[in-house]
Amino acid sequence: MTADLVQRLRTCSAEERRAVAIELAKTGTDEAVTELARMVEADVMNYTPRTHRTIWQRRPIFYSYEDQLIGVTALGETRSQKALYYLESIYQPHYSEITDSVEVCAQSGCDPSGYPDYWSEPIQIEVTKFPKIKGELRKRLEYKIKLENVSPIEFNIRMIARERIPKEMIEHKRKQIFDKEPHKTMINSIRFLRTAIQCPT
Repeated sequence: MTADLVQRLRTCSAEERRAVAIELAKTGTDEAVTELARMVEADVMNYTPRTHRTIWQRRPIFYSYEDQLIGVTALGETRSQKALYYLESIYQPHYSEITDSVEVCAQSGCDPSGYPDYWSEPIQIEVTKFPKIKGELRKRLEYKIKLENVSPIEFNIRMIARERIPKEMIEHKRKQIFDKEPHKTMINSIRFLRTAIQCPT
């Protein structure tokens, strides 16, 4: 049964894929978890059809970003310790602090041409990446948070005030990010699995 569902998952239409993935997840088998993990990793789903002209040129078709989210959701339905371990092992953030630049406009005064005076100032930002995740999902999970604000000082040209953003505001911004896709799907699936494994029915 699991093998048949795996085959259906790889060949069904995009509209059917969520339903088939959930059906596969309900089997709770290691084979189901392995295929759904392949889905999350944007692995090869199928190949272009074989014809007399393309017999040696069949191209791989990969699971899409939407399929990756479906795979994460379906893994949350498996009630599998293996699925929990997999999701927890890949959803590992890597934080780094880097210098970026922001455009600033003087409060007063103009440059010699008579236009407002704009220039760039360096600011510190926190960049969060998820290197163990693959495909488009990795890009969508990445985020940046400003760690400081800069603003021009009134009546001065090219002089700025620099202020470190409070930790509470940074945490609030991070929570807003986690409440949206794709973080929301990842967090919910991990939470569902933890609950199911701790309190099996």
